[in-house]
Amino acid sequence: MKAMEAIDPRRFPDEYAEHTDRIRELEPFLRAHGILDVMDIRNPEVAALIGA
Repeated sequence: MKAMEAIDPRRFPDEYAEHTDRIRELEPFLRAHGILDVMDIRNPEVAALIGA
């Protein structure tokens, strides 16, 4: 998630898309293991990606 914050999506759209895709892929794992129950997502873009 930190890597995504460091990338300018306008300058590096492919790299940004890779990170957003990976976060979406991890969302079911995070939910299944209860990680999102005990963790607050502070980045609004990341929170929107995982529906937090």
